[in-house]
Amino acid sequence: MASALSRPACFDSDTLDFSDIGRDLASELTDSDISSIFVSIDAANTLKVLKLIGCENITGVGLEPIRGSTVLRHIDLRISSEHMLLEEAVIQILDSIICREGRALRLIELPDTWRTEKSQMLCEFLERFNNAQNRRTCVCTSCSEGFQGSPWVKHDEAAGGLVWGLQNYTCYDCLKYFCDDCEPPLCQECEKKICEDCCPTYSCGYCDKIACSECDEFDKCDECGSRYCPTCEVSNCAECAHENNVQWCEVCQDEHCNDCRHKAYKEGELPRTGCRGLLLPRITRENEADTRKKQSLRERLDEIESGLTVNLSEADIEFVMNRADCSRKDAIWALRNFIAHTATLLMR
Repeated sequence: MASALSRPACFDSDTLDFSDIGRDLASELTDSDISSIFVSIDAANTLKVLKLIGCENITGVGLEPIRGSTVLRHIDLRISSEHMLLEEAVIQILDSIICREGRALRLIELPDTWRTEKSQMLCEFLERFNNAQNRRTCVCTSCSEGFQGSPWVKHDEAAGGLVWGLQNYTCYDCLKYFCDDCEPPLCQECEKKICEDCCPTYSCGYCDKIACSECDEFDKCDECGSRYCPTCEVSNCAECAHENNVQWCEVCQDEHCNDCRHKAYKEGELPRTGCRGLLLPRITRENEADTRKKQSLRERLDEIESGLTVNLSEADIEFVMNRADCSRKDAIWALRNFIAHTATLLMR
Protein backbone atom coordinates (compact mmCIF):
# COMPACT_ATOMS: atom_id res chain seq x y z
CA MET A 1 0.00 0.00 0.00
CA ALA A 2 2.77 2.44 0.90
CA SER A 3 4.38 2.02 -2.52
CA ALA A 4 1.06 2.93 -4.15
CA LEU A 5 1.15 6.37 -2.54
CA SER A 6 3.15 8.95 -4.43
CA ARG A 7 5.34 11.18 -2.31
CA PRO A 8 3.16 14.30 -2.76
CA ALA A 9 -0.06 12.36 -2.06
CA CYS A 10 -0.10 13.25 1.63
CA PHE A 11 3.39 14.67 2.27
CA ASP A 12 3.85 18.37 1.67
CA SER A 13 7.31 19.69 2.53
CA ASP A 14 7.34 18.99 6.29
CA THR A 15 3.69 18.01 6.81
CA LEU A 16 2.15 14.54 6.57
CA ASP A 17 -1.65 14.74 6.62
CA PHE A 18 -3.39 11.46 5.81
CA SER A 19 -6.77 13.17 5.45
CA ASP A 20 -5.45 14.50 2.13
CA ILE A 21 -5.61 11.03 0.58
CA GLY A 22 -9.19 10.41 1.71
CA ARG A 23 -10.54 8.28 4.54
CA ASP A 24 -11.18 5.26 2.33
CA LEU A 25 -7.52 4.95 1.39
CA ALA A 26 -6.18 6.05 4.77
CA SER A 27 -8.28 3.42 6.55
CA GLU A 28 -6.52 0.67 4.56
CA LEU A 29 -3.02 1.67 5.69
CA THR A 30 -1.30 -0.67 8.13
CA ASP A 31 1.46 0.00 10.65
CA SER A 32 3.90 -1.44 8.12
CA ASP A 33 2.68 1.04 5.51
CA ILE A 34 3.01 3.97 7.91
CA SER A 35 6.50 2.89 8.94
CA SER A 36 7.60 2.55 5.30
CA ILE A 37 6.29 6.02 4.49
CA PHE A 38 8.15 7.50 7.47
CA VAL A 39 11.39 5.85 6.39
CA SER A 40 10.98 7.00 2.79
CA ILE A 41 10.69 10.67 3.80
CA ASP A 42 13.24 10.48 6.65
CA ALA A 43 10.46 11.53 9.02
CA ALA A 44 12.68 11.62 12.11
CA ASN A 45 14.62 14.53 10.61
CA THR A 46 12.09 16.20 8.29
CA LEU A 47 8.56 15.71 9.59
CA LYS A 48 7.17 18.65 11.61
CA VAL A 49 3.42 18.03 11.43
CA LEU A 50 1.82 14.57 11.54
CA LYS A 51 -1.95 14.06 11.23
CA LEU A 52 -3.15 10.47 11.34
CA ILE A 53 -6.78 11.34 10.56
CA GLY A 54 -8.51 8.36 8.96
CA CYS A 55 -5.80 5.78 9.72
CA GLU A 56 -8.21 3.46 11.53
CA ASN A 57 -6.22 0.28 10.89
CA ILE A 58 -3.01 1.10 12.76
CA THR A 59 -2.04 0.30 16.34
CA GLY A 60 0.81 2.78 16.64
CA VAL A 61 3.80 0.45 16.33
CA GLY A 62 4.37 1.94 12.89
CA LEU A 63 5.34 5.25 14.53
CA GLU A 64 8.70 3.78 15.54
CA PRO A 65 10.68 5.71 12.84
CA ILE A 66 9.83 9.05 14.52
CA ARG A 67 11.10 7.90 17.93
CA GLY A 68 13.12 10.65 19.60
CA SER A 69 12.35 13.24 16.90
CA THR A 70 13.52 16.75 17.73
CA VAL A 71 11.82 18.38 14.73
CA LEU A 72 8.23 17.14 15.14
CA ARG A 73 6.07 20.08 16.28
CA HIS A 74 2.51 18.77 16.07
CA ILE A 75 1.06 15.27 16.21
CA ASP A 76 -2.67 14.74 15.71
CA LEU A 77 -3.86 11.31 16.91
CA ARG A 78 -7.57 12.02 16.43
CA ILE A 79 -7.99 9.22 13.91
CA SER A 80 -11.74 8.58 14.22
CA SER A 81 -14.26 7.33 16.75
CA GLU A 82 -13.31 3.77 15.74
CA HIS A 83 -9.57 3.20 15.83
CA MET A 84 -7.05 0.58 16.92
CA LEU A 85 -4.39 2.84 18.46
CA LEU A 86 -2.78 1.24 21.49
CA GLU A 87 -1.76 3.57 24.29
CA GLU A 88 1.26 1.46 25.21
CA ALA A 89 2.58 1.65 21.62
CA VAL A 90 2.02 5.36 21.10
CA ILE A 91 2.91 6.70 24.53
CA GLN A 92 6.39 5.19 24.49
CA ILE A 93 7.05 7.05 21.21
CA LEU A 94 5.72 10.29 22.70
CA ASP A 95 7.84 9.78 25.81
CA SER A 96 10.94 9.41 23.65
CA ILE A 97 10.16 12.78 22.07
CA ILE A 98 9.27 14.89 25.13
CA CYS A 99 12.38 13.79 27.01
CA ARG A 100 14.75 15.09 24.34
CA GLU A 101 16.61 18.35 24.89
CA GLY A 102 15.86 20.85 22.18
CA ARG A 103 12.63 19.11 21.22
CA ALA A 104 10.31 21.04 18.91
CA LEU A 105 7.05 19.33 19.97
CA ARG A 106 4.40 21.94 20.77
CA LEU A 107 1.03 20.23 20.41
CA ILE A 108 -0.39 16.74 20.95
CA GLU A 109 -4.01 16.04 20.00
CA LEU A 110 -5.30 12.88 21.66
CA PRO A 111 -8.00 10.49 20.41
CA ASP A 112 -11.44 11.28 21.82
CA THR A 113 -11.79 7.73 23.14
CA TRP A 114 -8.60 8.11 25.16
CA ARG A 115 -9.90 11.36 26.64
CA THR A 116 -13.14 9.62 27.54
CA GLU A 117 -11.56 6.53 29.11
CA LYS A 118 -8.88 8.50 31.05
CA SER A 119 -6.62 5.51 31.65
CA GLN A 120 -3.95 5.54 34.34
CA MET A 121 -1.25 5.16 31.68
CA LEU A 122 -2.48 8.26 29.85
CA CYS A 123 -2.79 10.30 33.05
CA GLU A 124 0.79 9.47 33.99
CA PHE A 125 2.03 10.44 30.54
CA LEU A 126 0.18 13.76 30.64
CA GLU A 127 1.78 14.48 33.99
CA ARG A 128 5.22 13.85 32.45
CA PHE A 129 4.29 16.05 29.48
CA ASN A 130 3.18 18.86 31.81
CA ASN A 131 6.44 18.62 33.75
CA ALA A 132 8.45 18.73 30.53
CA GLN A 133 6.53 21.78 29.31
CA ASN A 134 6.84 23.51 32.68
CA ARG A 135 10.61 23.42 32.35
CA ARG A 136 10.23 25.75 29.38
CA THR A 137 9.80 29.50 29.59
CA CYS A 138 7.58 30.44 26.69
CA VAL A 139 6.88 33.87 25.22
CA CYS A 140 3.29 34.92 24.61
CA THR A 141 2.70 35.80 20.97
CA SER A 142 0.16 38.46 21.92
CA CYS A 143 1.70 40.38 24.84
CA SER A 144 5.34 39.23 24.47
CA GLU A 145 5.49 38.32 28.16
CA GLY A 146 7.31 35.19 29.30
CA PHE A 147 5.21 32.54 31.04
CA GLN A 148 5.22 28.96 32.29
CA GLY A 149 1.84 27.36 31.74
CA SER A 150 0.23 25.24 34.41
CA PRO A 151 -1.18 22.86 33.54
CA TRP A 152 -0.52 22.52 29.84
CA VAL A 153 -2.99 19.65 29.70
CA LYS A 154 -5.71 19.21 32.33
CA HIS A 155 -6.06 15.61 33.39
CA ASP A 156 -7.23 15.63 37.00
CA GLU A 157 -10.67 14.85 38.37
CA ALA A 158 -11.57 18.55 38.49
CA ALA A 159 -11.24 18.85 34.72
CA GLY A 160 -14.58 18.57 32.96
CA GLY A 161 -15.20 16.19 30.09
CA LEU A 162 -14.92 18.96 27.50
CA VAL A 163 -11.43 20.14 28.51
CA TRP A 164 -9.90 16.90 29.84
CA GLY A 165 -6.86 16.02 27.74
CA LEU A 166 -6.98 19.21 25.67
CA GLN A 167 -3.85 21.33 25.47
CA ASN A 168 -3.75 24.90 26.74
CA TYR A 169 -1.68 27.96 25.80
CA THR A 170 -1.28 26.84 22.17
CA CYS A 171 -3.00 27.75 18.92
CA TYR A 172 -3.99 24.48 17.27
CA ASP A 173 -3.33 25.94 13.83
CA CYS A 174 -0.19 28.10 13.85
CA LEU A 175 1.20 26.46 17.07
CA LYS A 176 2.07 29.83 18.59
CA TYR A 177 2.06 30.14 22.38
CA PHE A 178 -0.29 32.39 24.35
CA CYS A 179 -0.28 33.17 28.06
CA ASP A 180 -3.28 32.61 30.30
CA ASP A 181 -4.58 36.17 29.79
CA CYS A 182 -4.22 36.11 25.99
CA GLU A 183 -5.10 32.47 25.31
CA PRO A 184 -7.71 31.96 22.55
CA PRO A 185 -11.06 30.49 23.62
CA LEU A 186 -11.96 26.85 23.08
CA CYS A 187 -14.32 26.09 20.20
CA GLN A 188 -16.95 23.81 21.69
CA GLU A 189 -17.60 22.17 18.33
CA CYS A 190 -14.15 21.06 17.09
CA GLU A 191 -12.61 21.30 20.60
CA LYS A 192 -9.65 23.37 19.45
CA LYS A 193 -8.13 26.63 20.59
CA ILE A 194 -7.35 28.75 17.55
CA CYS A 195 -6.04 32.31 17.64
CA GLU A 196 -7.88 35.21 16.00
CA ASP A 197 -5.30 35.47 13.22
CA CYS A 198 -5.92 31.87 12.16
CA CYS A 199 -9.65 31.51 12.73
CA PRO A 200 -11.84 34.02 14.62
CA THR A 201 -14.23 32.68 17.24
CA TYR A 202 -17.72 33.85 18.15
CA SER A 203 -19.92 33.33 21.18
CA CYS A 204 -23.67 32.95 21.47
CA GLY A 205 -25.11 36.06 23.09
CA TYR A 206 -27.72 33.93 24.85
CA CYS A 207 -26.01 30.77 26.17
CA ASP A 208 -22.33 31.86 25.75
CA LYS A 209 -21.48 28.85 23.59
CA ILE A 210 -18.23 29.46 21.66
CA ALA A 211 -17.50 28.32 18.11
CA CYS A 212 -14.74 29.13 15.64
CA SER A 213 -15.64 30.60 12.25
CA GLU A 214 -15.19 27.20 10.57
CA CYS A 215 -17.75 25.59 12.90
CA ASP A 216 -19.95 28.69 13.24
CA GLU A 217 -23.62 27.99 12.56
CA PHE A 218 -24.87 30.93 14.62
CA ASP A 219 -27.80 33.07 13.55
CA LYS A 220 -27.21 36.82 13.49
CA CYS A 221 -29.25 39.47 15.25
CA ASP A 222 -31.23 41.40 12.63
CA GLU A 223 -30.42 44.67 14.37
CA CYS A 224 -26.77 44.59 15.47
CA GLY A 225 -25.21 41.43 14.00
CA SER A 226 -24.66 39.62 17.32
CA ARG A 227 -24.62 35.84 17.00
CA TYR A 228 -26.88 33.22 18.57
CA CYS A 229 -27.12 29.41 18.48
CA PRO A 230 -29.95 28.15 16.27
CA THR A 231 -31.12 26.05 19.24
CA CYS A 232 -31.43 29.17 21.42
CA GLU A 233 -34.00 30.59 18.96
CA VAL A 234 -33.19 34.19 19.83
CA SER A 235 -34.28 36.74 17.25
CA ASN A 236 -32.52 39.76 18.74
CA CYS A 237 -29.69 40.43 21.18
CA ALA A 238 -30.45 41.69 24.68
CA GLU A 239 -30.01 45.37 23.82
CA CYS A 240 -31.91 45.15 20.56
CA ALA A 241 -34.58 43.04 22.24
CA HIS A 242 -35.07 45.81 24.79
CA GLU A 243 -35.26 48.47 22.08
CA ASN A 244 -37.65 46.45 19.94
CA ASN A 245 -39.66 44.93 22.81
CA VAL A 246 -38.85 41.32 21.94
CA GLN A 247 -40.77 39.03 24.30
CA TRP A 248 -41.28 35.30 24.73
CA CYS A 249 -44.81 34.01 24.27
CA GLU A 250 -45.62 31.01 26.47
CA VAL A 251 -48.61 30.08 24.30
CA CYS A 252 -46.81 30.20 20.94
CA GLN A 253 -43.48 29.06 22.43
CA ASP A 254 -41.73 31.67 20.32
CA GLU A 255 -40.48 35.25 20.60
CA HIS A 256 -40.99 38.25 18.38
CA CYS A 257 -40.84 42.01 18.61
CA ASN A 258 -44.17 43.83 18.83
CA ASP A 259 -43.69 45.29 15.36
CA CYS A 260 -43.92 41.77 13.92
CA ARG A 261 -46.82 40.89 16.22
CA HIS A 262 -48.65 44.06 15.22
CA LYS A 263 -48.20 43.26 11.53
CA ALA A 264 -49.66 39.78 12.09
CA TYR A 265 -52.53 41.35 14.08
CA LYS A 266 -53.36 43.73 11.23
CA GLU A 267 -53.32 40.81 8.80
CA GLY A 268 -55.62 38.78 11.05
CA GLU A 269 -52.98 36.10 11.72
CA LEU A 270 -52.33 36.73 15.42
CA PRO A 271 -53.72 34.14 17.87
CA ARG A 272 -56.49 35.29 20.18
CA THR A 273 -54.38 34.43 23.21
CA GLY A 274 -50.70 34.64 24.04
CA CYS A 275 -49.16 37.02 21.51
CA ARG A 276 -52.30 39.18 21.44
CA GLY A 277 -52.09 39.52 25.20
CA LEU A 278 -48.50 40.78 24.91
CA LEU A 279 -49.63 43.22 22.24
CA LEU A 280 -52.72 44.36 24.21
CA PRO A 281 -51.24 47.64 25.56
CA ARG A 282 -50.33 48.74 22.04
CA ILE A 283 -53.72 47.69 20.63
CA THR A 284 -55.47 49.57 23.45
CA ARG A 285 -53.50 52.77 22.80
CA GLU A 286 -54.23 52.57 19.08
CA ASN A 287 -57.94 51.96 19.68
CA GLU A 288 -58.13 54.93 22.05
CA ALA A 289 -56.36 57.15 19.53
CA ASP A 290 -58.70 55.94 16.79
CA THR A 291 -61.74 56.67 18.97
CA ARG A 292 -60.52 60.22 19.64
CA LYS A 293 -59.93 60.76 15.92
CA LYS A 294 -63.42 59.55 15.02
CA GLN A 295 -64.97 61.73 17.71
CA SER A 296 -63.20 64.76 16.31
CA LEU A 297 -64.46 63.94 12.83
CA ARG A 298 -68.03 63.51 14.10
CA GLU A 299 -67.92 66.91 15.75
CA ARG A 300 -66.63 68.48 12.56
CA LEU A 301 -69.32 66.73 10.49
CA ASP A 302 -72.03 67.92 12.90
CA GLU A 303 -70.62 71.42 12.56
CA ILE A 304 -70.86 71.24 8.78
CA GLU A 305 -74.37 69.75 8.77
CA SER A 306 -75.66 72.38 11.23
CA GLY A 307 -74.54 75.10 8.88
CA LEU A 308 -71.88 76.51 11.18
CA THR A 309 -68.92 78.21 9.62
CA VAL A 310 -66.10 75.84 8.77
CA ASN A 311 -62.60 77.27 9.00
CA LEU A 312 -61.29 76.96 5.47
CA SER A 313 -57.90 78.27 4.49
CA GLU A 314 -57.72 81.06 1.95
CA ALA A 315 -55.18 79.01 0.02
CA ASP A 316 -57.66 76.12 -0.36
CA ILE A 317 -60.47 78.48 -1.45
CA GLU A 318 -58.19 80.21 -3.95
CA PHE A 319 -57.00 76.84 -5.29
CA VAL A 320 -60.58 75.62 -5.96
CA MET A 321 -61.60 78.94 -7.53
CA ASN A 322 -58.66 78.77 -9.97
CA ARG A 323 -59.05 75.09 -10.83
CA ALA A 324 -62.85 75.15 -11.22
CA ASP A 325 -63.04 78.74 -12.53
CA CYS A 326 -65.87 79.41 -10.09
CA SER A 327 -66.93 82.06 -7.64
CA ARG A 328 -65.73 82.23 -4.04
CA LYS A 329 -69.17 81.13 -2.78
CA ASP A 330 -69.18 78.03 -4.99
CA ALA A 331 -65.61 77.17 -3.94
CA ILE A 332 -66.55 77.31 -0.23
CA TRP A 333 -69.64 75.14 -0.84
CA ALA A 334 -67.55 72.55 -2.73
CA LEU A 335 -64.92 72.38 0.02
CA ARG A 336 -67.57 71.88 2.72
CA ASN A 337 -69.12 69.01 0.78
CA PHE A 338 -65.69 67.42 0.26
CA ILE A 339 -64.89 67.62 3.98
CA ALA A 340 -68.24 66.13 4.94
CA HIS A 341 -67.88 63.26 2.46
CA THR A 342 -64.32 62.50 3.62
CA ALA A 343 -65.30 62.53 7.30
CA THR A 344 -68.13 60.09 6.60
CA LEU A 345 -65.75 57.69 4.86
CA LEU A 346 -63.19 57.86 7.66
CA MET A 347 -65.77 57.03 10.33
CA ARG A 348 -66.92 53.85 8.63
